[in-house]
Amino acid sequence: MHIGGINTVKVDTDLHCKMNKITLTIENTNIFRAVWRKVLDRMVWMDYEWTVKADLDSVFVPNRLLHYVQDPWIQNHAQEGNGLWLNNCWRGLHGPIEVLSRQAMQIYNNRWLQCEAVAEAKPQEDVYLQECMQTLGIWKSDMKHLLAEDHCDHHDFWKCEGNFVAYHPFKEEKKWMECRNNLGDD
Repeated sequence: MHIGGINTVKVDTDLHCKMNKITLTIENTNIFRAVWRKVLDRMVWMDYEWTVKADLDSVFVPNRLLHYVQDPWIQNHAQEGNGLWLNNCWRGLHGPIEVLSRQAMQIYNNRWLQCEAVAEAKPQEDVYLQECMQTLGIWKSDMKHLLAEDHCDHHDFWKCEGNFVAYHPFKEEKKWMECRNNLGDD
């Protein structure tokens, strides 16, 4: 489907998932594995150096990501060996923004089935993706300015200050727009 310059593709999967009452996390790995499989199968990612998954309630600033991935170490490792994924939080990967190099996507595509056991053991999609990347031997680069959110100890994320690539969460459109407008022309 084509909506306002954006092409959408149907992912035929059950969107129901349960809330873990102990950890208070949503167990959504199966949904996101279906989405990643659709992305991998369409092969559009091969035309780009990086693939980004951003949640709808994240304010994502692509130009800032472009700046950060120009880092020489990242440039030297992103498309070599098994590729690179960017870690966005000191606690581990958080789902509001996930960034994988083209080479990481290639390895993920080629060795997808090696993450089956991870999918069964890790019901949260971001934990699954992190563990899958580690299982596949894809390099990790910690990027402290990738995500501003409360769960990563950026308690004033809602001010939309600093040079972060993504700010999360903004559940109301008005708040999302205020944040985006506060960031200027980045």
